[in-house]
Amino acid sequence: MYAANGVGLAAPQVGLLERAIVVDTDSENRGLAPLCLLNPELVEAEGDITWEEGCLSVVDYTAEVQRSARVLVSGWSVDQKEVRIEATGLKAVCLQHEIDHLDGKLFLDHLSPLKRSLYRKRLKKIKRSGELPDDGVPRI
Repeated sequence: MYAANGVGLAAPQVGLLERAIVVDTDSENRGLAPLCLLNPELVEAEGDITWEEGCLSVVDYTAEVQRSARVLVSGWSVDQKEVRIEATGLKAVCLQHEIDHLDGKLFLDHLSPLKRSLYRKRLKKIKRSGELPDDGVPRI
């Protein structure tokens, strides 16, 4: 996650069929206190926020996605304690994004059919060229 400039990662992204996520949105202290959640569930969500999202599972593409502005997520810590996390901003977006992965969704699923189609065309072009550009954008 850190090597790819990511701020979140879900177990299925690395081939693990577990309901586990890691989120680290603290840009000042990267890697010092990542949030690790097992069996996270979105308990409450309110408001709207639009955020430019990218993804470690989606090659060379970002798009604005509308999500809930405030969320309450429950889950379990790695030391088997029940936790509840209220989040706004990037942390709220990241939690929703990673929980989507656990449910088999990508941020692309929140886009219009036209934008998804444009991404598919772009991906075909990237595959033909054989190069994966690095645009420096943080990936969720």
